[in-house]
Amino acid sequence: MGARMRALDWSTTPLGSAQDWPASLRTAVSLMLNSLYPMFIAWGPELTLLYNDAYRSVLGARDRRALGRPLSEVWSDVWFEVRGMIERALAGEATFREDLHLVIERHGYPEDSWWTFSYSPVLDERGDVSGMFCALSETTRQVQNERRLTFQIELADRLRGADSPDAVKREAARMLGEALHLGMVGFADASLQNGEIWFEIDPDWGDGSMAPAGGRFRLSDFGPAAEELSAGRDLRIDDVAHDPRVAEYRAAFAGLGAGAVVAVPLLHGGVLRAGVSALTAGPRRWSDFDLLLMRDVVERTWPEVERARAEADARRLAAVFEQSSNFIATSAADGAGVRLNAAGLAMVGLPPDTDTSRMSFGDFLAPLERTRIETEIAPALRETGQWTGEAEFRRFDGPGTVPVACRAFTLRDGEGATVGFATVSRDVTEERRQAQALRDSEARYRELADAMPQVVWTADPDGRVDYYNRRREEYAGFTLKRDGYYDWEPVVHPDDHDLTVEAWTRAVTTGEPYECEHRIQRAGGDYAWHVSRGVPARDAAGRIVKWYGTATDIDFVKRMEQARELLIREVDHRAKNVLAVAQSIVKLTRADDIAAYVASVSGRIGALARAHTLLAREGWSGGGVRAVVDDELRALAKPGQYTVSGPDVTLDPGAVQALGMIVHELATNAVKYGALSRTGGCVRLTWARTAGGGLALDWTETGGPSVAAPERPGFGSTLLNELAARQLGGRLDLHWRPEGLAARLELPPALLRRGAPEEEGEAPIEGPARAGPGKPRRGTVLLVEDNALIGLDAHAVLTAAGLDVIGPVADVATALQVIAHRPLDAAFLDVDLHGRTSFEIADALSARGVPFTFSTGFGRIDADSGHAGRPVLRKPVSDEALLGAYDAMVESWVI
Repeated sequence: MGARMRALDWSTTPLGSAQDWPASLRTAVSLMLNSLYPMFIAWGPELTLLYNDAYRSVLGARDRRALGRPLSEVWSDVWFEVRGMIERALAGEATFREDLHLVIERHGYPEDSWWTFSYSPVLDERGDVSGMFCALSETTRQVQNERRLTFQIELADRLRGADSPDAVKREAARMLGEALHLGMVGFADASLQNGEIWFEIDPDWGDGSMAPAGGRFRLSDFGPAAEELSAGRDLRIDDVAHDPRVAEYRAAFAGLGAGAVVAVPLLHGGVLRAGVSALTAGPRRWSDFDLLLMRDVVERTWPEVERARAEADARRLAAVFEQSSNFIATSAADGAGVRLNAAGLAMVGLPPDTDTSRMSFGDFLAPLERTRIETEIAPALRETGQWTGEAEFRRFDGPGTVPVACRAFTLRDGEGATVGFATVSRDVTEERRQAQALRDSEARYRELADAMPQVVWTADPDGRVDYYNRRREEYAGFTLKRDGYYDWEPVVHPDDHDLTVEAWTRAVTTGEPYECEHRIQRAGGDYAWHVSRGVPARDAAGRIVKWYGTATDIDFVKRMEQARELLIREVDHRAKNVLAVAQSIVKLTRADDIAAYVASVSGRIGALARAHTLLAREGWSGGGVRAVVDDELRALAKPGQYTVSGPDVTLDPGAVQALGMIVHELATNAVKYGALSRTGGCVRLTWARTAGGGLALDWTETGGPSVAAPERPGFGSTLLNELAARQLGGRLDLHWRPEGLAARLELPPALLRRGAPEEEGEAPIEGPARAGPGKPRRGTVLLVEDNALIGLDAHAVLTAAGLDVIGPVADVATALQVIAHRPLDAAFLDVDLHGRTSFEIADALSARGVPFTFSTGFGRIDADSGHAGRPVLRKPVSDEALLGAYDAMVESWVI
């Protein structure tokens, strides 16, 4: 320092050239420079600074410019604190201060420091005070050590009084925050999850300058600097905004509201377990003392936290021990010295004040149970540290035992050594009684359920079926899955599956009762209609705990309903057909006078009625040939005038009426003109199966007047041919022999099989408008009708209106040929053609753009036919309705 002083041009300072300095100053400087103790001299009115080498460390960075400058400029930041003492020294009074606290900046940042020093006046040759001499020493370390020791003592005292882990942490955080003037202090617990360290911070204390910032955080979100904590190194960030180590992680720190952060970790066994963090809202230079004090806090606090936790656990365990309704006991490592709670004493019939310290666990077991200690319980405790099972405790106040569910476990110290045993046992007497009652109830329920004719089932609150009664064996596909629930969906008919699933899902979701009609597959593979119902059972809170349901076989009822509906429709159909045929008979019959007309109409309608009586008697399943011909001949001929013979043959229901009408026409002709018109005449009717499987009927008249073929065919002959060829699809040959008429009727095999008309579906649309009188018409019409009389009637009406009529056609094949080869303007289609629908004909007409109208006795067209929207005429059909339907078709087609 002497070299620096000699090198300085003092002439530029208030002291002037060193050669001119007074001897007093030179002497003082010489003494100062030769001292190893920090000293300085402030001389002259400006208090120009001179100092020795030991004082340079006090100046720090100020040393570069301090020599020869006024003292007030060099120490401007603390001038206010020392000015008064300096002025007193310059006034001739020596001053002394011990451990004066000053915040000074020696290394580029403010820091706390403590000093012991004295200011002494220096006299010049005249005896006047010309300067001041200072000898000083820094006591920062001593002061901080004393503060640290005091803090540790006070912290220990305060923490011992805390009765919970949270109270320990709050008190330690408060003391640390106030001692270091922090913004916020928080303790953190660390844990390892999925290979990453997470920590949970509690904002245990704050000075109000920052918003509480607690929560659960991942350590890696704060960057590599924070991850140093896991290695046991402190985290120290003086300025979050400018520290390059956290440049990419400032958002995480900003979420805490931190301008500066310091954290001290606590490791156990090399693993990060806990720590303490301190934050300030703005930047702060963290000192070594700050870190030392924080580490003191961590190391002192965490054992207290563990102590408080252990005490809290002990209090809870003691409360559980005394307040539990279970048998709770502990013992020493040798099984003796049992301590038993009050509930345990009561459970085994011992008085509340019984001393059990001289008893062992085996003393509480029933005699037959005690061998289990060595054979079962002790080995399990040695191998796994615990044993769970059921046992029987003895009663000390009388005979009998107490069944218990018991759990025994080993008590160990921190080193893993066995220090005792404990057991918790629960009296299961009532549970066993309830369990047995439940088993008895379930057995009765299952017996009742198995006796019921329905399928009985139960399901859990989520709708999973967990039980079926034995009726499930009568069905295919109720499969028990691995999860213990049944798969019922494969049993439901595919066409009913979605409807069933939707209904069940809606019930489970809403809690409303379930009901659904569907088909279920029986064990034999066939499907039967069932109605399934289910209702929920709820607990006291209204929550569904179980579903109970049944599936009842309603297949017979369903089929009866379908049969009844079919019968009603069939009766309606046949009645309308009968009326239509009767209407045609009335309109087509010709006679010379009223009496003859009435007789002809009555006879034909009588024949029709007899045929229907026969069909009704046979349940509309058909009619025997013998019954048909016998009924007709008996109505017109006298006994002995006819004979019938042939095998028993049953005709299709559709053929009975036509055959009856044919026999009626032949018999009527015989009564009027043939063998039955005179005494001695006879009719012989025989029938036999043909080689092709059909039926041939032979009508032979004898003993009557000579007959000849009529010059022109009348209505009777036309009707015979239409009935035979059109309606029956057969052939009728008439031979007018002089000795009497011989006729042969051949019927196809199809008429000898039983059949039934098919469904004809949707309700008809409104009938066509009535035709205007005398309206001229042109066009070609296809008439498809298998009933001869109805066909002849419709043919006559359409022909009289000026239309060219093709038909009546009585079968599908012929109609399709007509459509393929003849241009048509319209068509009338009877829906039922000998048990076959005319929808194929309708398809062909639609493909060629030919309008058509259905006629039927059912009054409905099947929606699946593709023609549900077509016009429909209900039988019997009036002339006006028939012609009106034609007009509507032609007008619609033209449009």
